[in-house]
Amino acid sequence: MRFFVILLLAGFLNGSFANGVANEVGDAVIVIEPKAQPIYVAADGYRKVWRCEGLVNELLLSALFKDTVGFSKSWGLQSPQKSICLYSQTYTQTVPVQRLDVISFSVHSVSSDLCEIQGGCTDRLGVRIMNMRGEFYRSYVGAKTVNGALQLFNACSTLNGKLLSESKACLDHEI
Repeated sequence: MRFFVILLLAGFLNGSFANGVANEVGDAVIVIEPKAQPIYVAADGYRKVWRCEGLVNELLLSALFKDTVGFSKSWGLQSPQKSICLYSQTYTQTVPVQRLDVISFSVHSVSSDLCEIQGGCTDRLGVRIMNMRGEFYRSYVGAKTVNGALQLFNACSTLNGKLLSESKACLDHEI
């Protein structure tokens, strides 16, 4: 019992349980198998959504947020809030099955939750971390509604932040 109390106290002191959220990521980049309960699970089980806090490395989160703010300005979108961040994992129903990891920032918390659950996102910027030919990339997408039509914006960079395209998704870029 005494060991457990010391371990719990150490968790609070180093911030592992700050705001009731366990820091699962530690020194890793992203948590692949979160222990935290998702805030949303699709009926078919192929999509799960969590809040970013404790699951995405703070250095990566800061870099991605800085990029999304820059892209939001150049695309004419409202700047998102760093505190409104969601991490989702979607498994494709193709063979072979692939997992898509997306980190998204939103302008409003209500639109963020509805966007992840219902789709049709606006006021949102997402970053898909993807592996192509053995290298990792950041594929950015932004969305806004113009005259009732959804308008999408894309960009692509290497995992370390080198911009490859400010107008094409990574899948559309000659890599």
